Amino acid sequence: MLARVQSEPLSIDFLFLEKGRGNSGALVFFEGIVRQMTGNLEIDSLFYEAYTQMAETKMMEIIKTANEKYKLIDAVAIHRIGVILPGEPSVLVAVWSEHRDEAFKACRYIIDEIKENVPIWKKDILRDGASKWHEGN
Repeated sequence: MLARVQSEPLSIDFLFLEKGRGNSGALVFFEGIVRQMTGNLEIDSLFYEAYTQMAETKMMEIIKTANEKYKLIDAVAIHRIGVILPGEPSVLVAVWSEHRDEAFKACRYIIDEIKENVPIWKKDILRDGASKWHEGN
């Protein structure tokens, strides 16, 4: 199990190098990507900041709860901080399970809980130079 907040770009490539998942019947992953448009607003970039230690602790709690609910083999959640451009991933969740149903449910549970409960804050930086913090996490 891995929960991490990082400033480096995210990549799913490392998932396929992970060892010890011989009994996995499913790998489900979610990659959140920065959009160019939010409604009618043109996005230049997003800026994420976090209370890193608290965010990683909370993400690990979420993963452990998902493991208890869905009997996972392994799970990874990584969120990027700093400036992220449209087309780049900002968050990655991956779940290994014996069966696809549990993997899909667990992946959805983890990303929804991260968005709702982890102390990571997001600011839209618009093409026109304006910026706006999002309310909540």
